[in-house]
Amino acid sequence: MPQVDPDALASAVAELAAERDVQTILLLGCSADAWDPAALARVLAAASIPLVGGLFPGIVVDGSVREHGTLLIGLPVSAQVVTAPLGAPAPAQRAWLERHLPQVASDQGTALVLADAAEGGIATLVHALHDLLGPTWSYLGGGTGHRDLTPGPTVVAGGQLRSGVAAVALLDAPSTVAVAHGWSPLGRHLPVTRSDGRTIELLDGQPAARIYREVVRGHAGEAVASAPIEQLGRWYPLGISRVGDEPVVRDLVAEVGDGVRCIAEVPQGCYVRVLHGDHAALLAGAEQVTVGLSDPSAGARPPGGRRGQPLLFDCISRVLHLGDRYTEELELVTADGPVVGALTIGEVAGTPHRAPDFHNKTIVLGQVGVDG
Repeated sequence: MPQVDPDALASAVAELAAERDVQTILLLGCSADAWDPAALARVLAAASIPLVGGLFPGIVVDGSVREHGTLLIGLPVSAQVVTAPLGAPAPAQRAWLERHLPQVASDQGTALVLADAAEGGIATLVHALHDLLGPTWSYLGGGTGHRDLTPGPTVVAGGQLRSGVAAVALLDAPSTVAVAHGWSPLGRHLPVTRSDGRTIELLDGQPAARIYREVVRGHAGEAVASAPIEQLGRWYPLGISRVGDEPVVRDLVAEVGDGVRCIAEVPQGCYVRVLHGDHAALLAGAEQVTVGLSDPSAGARPPGGRRGQPLLFDCISRVLHLGDRYTEELELVTADGPVVGALTIGEVAGTPHRAPDFHNKTIVLGQVGVDG
């Protein structure tokens, strides 16, 4: 396990902070590296400008995936950063944000959200932010952590490396954000009759695990449908239905009694469908998001292509799903120029034209300070 050199990191942070156009530093590190929280705290304390970030299963740089190393990205706008606890019920989460969220001068900003994926409540946080900041803000970010969801400190905020929290950086600038996934629905819409946070207990009044397997069985047969839920979820996630938009994907992580547990919340009373996607469909989603970044309303690239270097938040489960073909996804997203970013455990995305949410198995591209 490579050890992160705090002296080298401190030097790189100081050098980047000294650049005239850099007002905030985004740190994207690899959770497989050995991080010393005390040494990192000293680096953060010495930073002359706001620094926020997280540790992820991988980072993307120079058109390739790296499971070791640290990426520092200079953002052209200053951030106000709050470290928000996760896991509280929706009313308590909103009340906490009302007390602690910094005042913002603009009604067109960007909320950069980096949250501990091993802790529940990220979708609840994103929805509360949207309620408080209003419909004209953009949202961008992803879930931090280890690939196997081992708990541990993976969020860089407030001068520390922390767990169980989200770093929310409020940037006084609009952003272009594009999001897509390529997963297609199977079967009918299923009402979530009873759920408890991340666990769906009843679908259409019946045990969720049984109903889920029935849909998979109808598509792939008994041999596939009898596999453990955590294996099935790789190919057959759930999607929360949204009118006029792609469903919000929910990755399945375990069978709990007669229910199924997802990596993020599924509200009681919503409708879901079982999803499926082959390699070609997911790659088509990646192509869609690159087009959407250039012109999210018209769906076409303007002459001259992109302005600036986009940030990529791409779900680690897409890497596992696509395997050797993930290089094709990277080729698509870098076709118009360099891209840097992280392989996340869930993705945050939203624009004034598309309500924000916490997604799974999805690809998100954003450009901070570029109004879409």
